[in-house]
Amino acid sequence: MNSSNSFKKATLLLIAGANHLPKGEDRRKRIVGALGFLYDLPEKEANGTIDYAEDYLKQNATPDGVDLTAEDQPQIVLADIPTASMYGKAADYARELGTPLGYGYPTILAVSAGCGIEPSGHVRPALNVVNVGPKGWGKSQSRERAQLKLKRKITPAPISDNDGYAYIIDATPGSDHGLGMLCKDKSGPVLLSLDEFRNMTNKAGIEFSSLSSVLCELHNKDSFTTASRRGGLVRINVRLSIVGGLAAKNPSEFSEVFNFATAAGLADRFLYGFTTEEWNYTPPNVRPIEFAPSQPEIPSEMNDRVNAWRKGKPERKRMGELLERVAYISSAINGDTTITKEAIDAAVAFMEWQERFRTVYRGGTSSDLWTACVDEIEEAFKASQGKCFNFRTVATNRNWYRKYAKCLNAVRSLLEKDGVIQYDSATKKHFWRGGE
Repeated sequence: MNSSNSFKKATLLLIAGANHLPKGEDRRKRIVGALGFLYDLPEKEANGTIDYAEDYLKQNATPDGVDLTAEDQPQIVLADIPTASMYGKAADYARELGTPLGYGYPTILAVSAGCGIEPSGHVRPALNVVNVGPKGWGKSQSRERAQLKLKRKITPAPISDNDGYAYIIDATPGSDHGLGMLCKDKSGPVLLSLDEFRNMTNKAGIEFSSLSSVLCELHNKDSFTTASRRGGLVRINVRLSIVGGLAAKNPSEFSEVFNFATAAGLADRFLYGFTTEEWNYTPPNVRPIEFAPSQPEIPSEMNDRVNAWRKGKPERKRMGELLERVAYISSAINGDTTITKEAIDAAVAFMEWQERFRTVYRGGTSSDLWTACVDEIEEAFKASQGKCFNFRTVATNRNWYRKYAKCLNAVRSLLEKDGVIQYDSATKKHFWRGGE
């Protein structure tokens, strides 16, 4: 076993034996005989050499599921909202805003939910939307014009025209108690309208803040109770929807907003508006209406479609719930008595557009940059075709060199040294060795 040359030759013989000889004791005897004849190795030492060689091969073999011939995934290019993903009157209202439809349509859905849509069955008609993009591209104008468009119908007639817009909370909560104070005099559907969404997430990211957790709770229920520092309790009972704008020029700036401990859960509960083209300002030409949505029935077809869509990918579990809400809310806006196949088709197309956005714009999974970097690299390998890719290409496409500038190269080296990823010089790809 002292001869490194014998070790290498034994490894080659083992490879040859694996190709030409049946597995079993006979093959091992032949290799032992070959080592004895070629290198005068005693049987015991030859067997030891073979054991070491087999361990070496086992440790360095390409893991199951890795296909180094698989093509690298192409860079994902985000497109504007597809026409097929917009349904009925909601699409008409979005066009009337005169802003990019990628902002207008999601905003109309969220504002409609906040203005007031009655639930039916298991679907909760509340929605959170953040419009993402550079400054001056129409995010704020989409929100403001959608709010102007939809007035809550009040019976008897309201005393003031502003009463029709009383469902809107135009303020930023700084804590769970602050949110409670904003909502305490409200009931039923309300809309939290945020000109700059980042201001709220900055508060949610403060150590020991429970604002993010409360927002996650209110995604699925109406009530919560919070205590003030002075010992008083604030109880609220509202169906909260949120609409806001986030100035972010690229995925790196987006991830900086969702980089605290409970950020991933909060980000999953939002839909995102997006556009690819810079908007040139146009004066508003919005005709306000008294919003009178229907309360559609939920057909069994929708449950079947949503369940089938969910099963397509593991990460679609919560997105399936959002798909149901989009189909229901868009149908209610349209005045439908039941959710139609056309509404479901549009909602599926809308959520698949959202799905593509989420592959590029991702929230940080950890407040620790190193941990977030490791998490994203691991997820990229596991999701890639063949569990391998050209590291430089993927890092460039996903903006890792900017996002993780301080640690990316060190993290890659660490993963290589620990045997989590391995470089294949023939294909110039790294492949995943870290298990499931």
